[in-house]
Amino acid sequence: MKVEIVQAEPWHVEAIAWRARQADIDELWAQANVTPAQAMRRGMKLSSETFTGLVDGEPVAMFGVTPYSILHGFGTPWLVGSTAMDRLSVQKALLVHSREKVDEWKQRHNLLVNMVDERNKQAIRWLKWLGFSFLPGMVYGPEQKVFLPFYWSA
Repeated sequence: MKVEIVQAEPWHVEAIAWRARQADIDELWAQANVTPAQAMRRGMKLSSETFTGLVDGEPVAMFGVTPYSILHGFGTPWLVGSTAMDRLSVQKALLVHSREKVDEWKQRHNLLVNMVDERNKQAIRWLKWLGFSFLPGMVYGPEQKVFLPFYWSA
């Protein structure tokens, strides 16, 4: 299996969106009533860097960090994955490669912060593995679901 992290391209959006993980679909809808394609397009527009994880040439996840406060060096990390990420071998391979990018973000930001739907167990495990800390859950978004704020600070 060949795994690569590349600069995201517009065609990656549809390749991932049509097979988006149900947990990501549910989270994005609960958080802001947006689809995976809408979220990735917005992420590409707002992020200084957006990456796609490719497995054997197939886009399986897109992730980036959008500026939350340029003045204070705060960023908001995000990720949308496809059902290919349900395979354990793909998860492990992407974990290693994505950590390199997140470590780079940690060098450029004083704080990385966002929220994750408490139902999105796979994303929570990934965030913990990357070294993020969590705060108690809070009801958030138009669907009034429980989200866990997560953060990393220098």
